Amino acid sequence: DIEAVYRISEAFNQFGWASILNLSTYYYPDLVREFYANIVNRAHHNGEVVESWVCGKCIYLIRERLAVILGCSN
Repeated sequence: DIEAVYRISEAFNQFGWASILNLSTYYYPDLVREFYANIVNRAHHNGEVVESWVCGKCIYLIRERLAVILGCSN
């Protein structure tokens, strides 16, 4: 069991990220795949803002905003 070996829940809880482990099971894998495949300047981004293109639209994923959406610490 991965949980027994890596204690993921415990580690995520320490960082304030435990809520991310309980996300809805509904998602769009093709959109997620497209987002990651089209990240702009992947090797040099600073980790604060990730820019990508999905369905012809530019998407900016800001770490602080993502933390609010996921209900976890930044």
